[in-house]
Amino acid sequence: MPTVDQFQLAARTFDEAAETADRLLRPVAAAMGPDVMSGGNITVAVDATIGRSEAEAKAIAAELRELAAESRARAAAVAEAAAAAAAHEAELRAFQAESAAHQAAVSAAEGDPDAPDPGDPPTRPTPPPDPPPFADF
Repeated sequence: MPTVDQFQLAARTFDEAAETADRLLRPVAAAMGPDVMSGGNITVAVDATIGRSEAEAKAIAAELRELAAESRARAAAVAEAAAAAAAHEAELRAFQAESAAHQAAVSAAEGDPDAPDPGDPPTRPTPPPDPPPFADF
């Protein structure tokens, strides 16, 4: 599973590829002016081919940008899941320390009627939601 860094790298790579696709046919289109070809069936065919190629390149660029956006969204989701897991680990460590202190207070109070009431035991922290299936951290 990709990590946050790998998703971010993928997003940058997709963005760069989209820019390349956008620029791919500019020189060809720029080279085709009225001085290069004028009239005839070949001009119509060449113009149509260039037009289709430009449309296809733009469609590819749009798809690559969608992949980049999805990669960025997944990077954010993985980062959020990692932060939630880290926060939960910290809460668990605090809970374990509080539980040990509470158990020590309960043990000290056993058989000593003058000992203060140790109170209720601490509540175990709720785990975070499961990370998305593509999360790796």
